[in-house]
Parts: sequence; C-alpha cells; structure tokens
Amino acid sequence: MKILLTSDVFPPDCGGSGWSTFFLAKGLLNAGYSVKVLTYDNGPKGITTENYEGVDVIRINRTKAPDLISRILEKKRSGSRYTSQLKKIINDEKPDIVHAAHLLSGLYTYNVLKEDQIPYIVTVRDYWPICLYSTMIYDGKPCPGCNSERMKQCFAEYNKKFSSLSQVALPALKAEMKSRQEVLQNAARVVFVSDFLNKKVNAKIPNLNSVTIPNGLDFGHIKNILADKPAMQIKPEYMLYIGKIEPYKGSEILKRIIQSHDVKLPIVIIGEGSGRNELVDLAQASDRRAAFFNWLPNGEVLHLMKRAGMLLFPSVWDEPLSRVLLESSAIGLPAVAMATGGTPEIITNNENGILVKNSDAFLSAVIELQDDKKRIKNLSKNHRQVGSTRYNQDKLVKHWGKLYEEVLAKGKK
Repeated sequence: MKILLTSDVFPPDCGGSGWSTFFLAKGLLNAGYSVKVLTYDNGPKGITTENYEGVDVIRINRTKAPDLISRILEKKRSGSRYTSQLKKIINDEKPDIVHAAHLLSGLYTYNVLKEDQIPYIVTVRDYWPICLYSTMIYDGKPCPGCNSERMKQCFAEYNKKFSSLSQVALPALKAEMKSRQEVLQNAARVVFVSDFLNKKVNAKIPNLNSVTIPNGLDFGHIKNILADKPAMQIKPEYMLYIGKIEPYKGSEILKRIIQSHDVKLPIVIIGEGSGRNELVDLAQASDRRAAFFNWLPNGEVLHLMKRAGMLLFPSVWDEPLSRVLLESSAIGLPAVAMATGGTPEIITNNENGILVKNSDAFLSAVIELQDDKKRIKNLSKNHRQVGSTRYNQDKLVKHWGKLYEEVLAKGKK
C-alpha cells in the first residue's frame, strides 16, 4: 500500500506534531508500507528532497513572516507550491491514501482531492477545527468556544498592528473556520489523538466519521538517543518542567513551587514565555537551585528527562494529549499533573503518576513525592509499562494498517 503523509512540519526542526508524523512514517515503513512525506520547511528556498533517517521527504520552503500582511502573502506563495507539488505526487505516484497530519496540510489535501477518487484521512492533534488559533485560549484563559466577538478579540490580540481591522476581517475569519470544518466533514476518516479531543470537536462538528488513535513512541529511536552522551551534564535528581511559561500552562503553580521552603529539589525549566523572567527572578530571590533553558533539541530533552526525579505538568489548559507526557512514559519519569484534557488518558492517579485538580493539591503532591523513593520507583515502573504497551508505535501501526484497509474497502466518503 502506498501512503502519502502530508504535514505542516517535520524533523529535525519541529515540535511534537512533526515528531509524531515521523514516528508514524517510520513505523509504517517497518511494517512494509510504502511511505512518502510532503511537508513545509524553514530551510532553503524552493523545493528540496531528502531521505531523513530512512523516510523520503519533500520539503516546501516557508519563510517566517513578521506581520499579518506578510503572513497572508507568504501563505499564498508557499501554499501554491505545496498544492502544486501535492498534485504532482498524486499524478506521478498515485498513492492509495493521503494522510494529512495537521491544519495546513489538511486544507491543501482537501482542496486537491475533493474532485479526486483517492480517499484522504486527517489527524487532529489540537483544536484547529474549532479554534481560529488552535489553542482554545481566550484572553489568557481557557476559551468556551468561538463566536463573533471572541474571533475579533483574538484577531486583535494576535495581530496588534492591525487590530482596528478586526470587524473587516470577520467574514474572512468565519470563512476560514468553515473551510476547516469541511476538511473534517469530507474526510474518509478523522483520527483524533485522544478521546477527550474526539468528544470536544464532535460536540461542535457533529457526525464526523472519527476514531481515536494516540500519538506513538519509537522506543528504538529513544534508546539510541539515550545511548549517546548528553551535551549537558546536570546532577540528578531534580524537578523538570517542559513547556511554554504562560498562565494557562501553569506558570502560577511554578511560582509557588519555586517559592516554597518545603520543596527541597532543584528545578530545571525548559521553555519560553511571558512568565519566564519572573520565574528567574523568584528563583534568585528565594535561593532556589534552578536552571533555565530555551527550547532544546529533542535528544537533549530526553537526556534531561532520564536524570530527573519527577516531571511537573501544571497545565490548567485542556491539553489534547501532551507529547511531553508521552515521552516521559518512555523514560519512566513519573509526573505530578493537573487532571485536565487528555492527560487522564495517559496518567492514572497513584498508578503511573499523580493527578490533582488545583494548585494547592499540586504543591502538596510535589512535597509528598519528593522524598518517597519507593513510591517514585513504583510510579516509574508503571509509567514505563504504560508507554510500552499503550503508546508503542510498532503496536499502534497495526491500528493504522487496519484503518487504511477499512478506508480503501469503503472508498472515498
């Protein structure tokens, strides 16, 4: 079976979505499928081809635009290239299925294939079908959902230089959301990474032909990375936080942990955001042993996970299914986490991590866990077991293969 994966991003310079697509591609290749990836890239201008760790990849250049007008022009330019290349691959290689891995790739795949007989499926990893900016965050807090006023406010917040145009832009914003919904409504199958996300999107866009298949982990890839010597040497054990430093990601809880005299472990924070400088100042003022890093390569993050004592996951936002938590299960790094979004699908309280519902309980859990070596050992063992059984890409590929066969048997929606 020939599968074309279309994606917005792909390793090595990408976040969780790109790595999930890479691991899927590797798993499919190992299972005997023919796979090619079409993706955007921030590299050289034009179109480049390469074999990235065994995966054939075609990259379409996309430059980062500083403002709204530049982004619109760049989206049109790079989108035209992406669409042309997608048509060429379909005409030349005739894939059996096109699998879109994210927002832009989903839109382009739908536009190219809506008059074609090749079926497509789309994976949804965040809120892009029901949120203009894919976050479900409004005014710095969890958002109840899009309406005209919130769309205008979000437009103004993300495009401050052009905030006065929010009313003028509203019809275009609504058209954008309508087109995103059409991508899902016309897909042969919509794949959500968590049951939580599946239910949330279906509540806004009912009657989707949907299924849940989580992102997977390539344990062989992770083992090879950890076999190499890390670039940084930090003495274990410490608390580890990985993510944006924003209120919706739990920065207020991080403040309390840094300031608490009952928390004995040092803290390592990887990430950027509006609250970073305040955390640095608090750590210095409270004599907290702390290390702060900007975004690091995935390999270095895994090494830091390996030497950590516990993972802090204080997100008050409904995380669809965190890649950080998935990778922590591959390492066996237990987490103290807020019970939001899809997180309870990864962590079962007191079995492979600690789930809490508020900041007081979060701080208490950290204090109680830090000295309980036996409990940490048991949580770590169970967490690793969850990763190897539930999120092992080699096992998940069987679900993907079954899904592809079902789609081909039924034909295009």
